[in-house]
Amino acid sequence: ANELLTAEIAERKRFEEKLREQYHFLEVLINAIPSPVFYKDAQGIYQGCNRAFEQYMGRSRGEIIGKSDYDMAPRELADKYHAMDQALFNNTGIEDHETYFVDADGKAHNVIIIKAAYHKTEGTIGGVIGIMLDVTDRRKLEEEQLKMEKLESLGVLAGGIAHDFNNI
Repeated sequence: ANELLTAEIAERKRFEEKLREQYHFLEVLINAIPSPVFYKDAQGIYQGCNRAFEQYMGRSRGEIIGKSDYDMAPRELADKYHAMDQALFNNTGIEDHETYFVDADGKAHNVIIIKAAYHKTEGTIGGVIGIMLDVTDRRKLEEEQLKMEKLESLGVLAGGIAHDFNNI
């Protein structure tokens, strides 16, 4: 009986070590993602995030976990985020929304937030996992390209008008 108990304890220790290794791997993996990643429970309470999300928020993981969007964002944005989460719970899948985000330094960013609902092992909705993609620089480039195209069109129009005047 004592040998059986010793074998069971050894097996349990191996299992616990394997779980610790898997948890460590997942933590390393999520922190290696350069975009902010977060996950919340079905009540909208943050359960975890990566380092990029901590940096964006200007808060430590300990200051984020246990909080809701209403604790961390202006009410207008928190209402928007909450509505997005509820829509996912009602119609599971992946949704993306472009919005703005003000980082810890007060700088506004254009971001695309991609969210998906996740389910617990028993099948009930566990919450939402999301990633933020900063598209601020991309939007600026698009605006600059649009300005250049307008200037080119204006140049062609001015050249055409000058040509017409020369012909007169």
